[in-house]
Amino acid sequence: MEAKVIWLFAFVGMYWAYCIFWGVKGALQAKTASDYFIAGRRMSMWVFILAATATSFSGWPMKVHPENDVAVAARMKTHIDMRRPAMK
Repeated sequence: MEAKVIWLFAFVGMYWAYCIFWGVKGALQAKTASDYFIAGRRMSMWVFILAATATSFSGWPMKVHPENDVAVAARMKTHIDMRRPAMK
């Protein structure tokens, strides 16, 4: 296996462990489901804004990005696939 692939697996494994660690830590500190899922409504405004912005931008490239041919086709009400030549 190449060194690049090993580094990729190592990074993904460390990221996975990081996410699991914080999820378990948050679950152990939470007393109710509301505490866990919405932080007990104690989230500061700047954390909320960052989370809301990241959430809104995460779907943007798939839905409305100008170069997305699915979005263009939805606006045109027809599907034109620019990657394949037209059938005659």
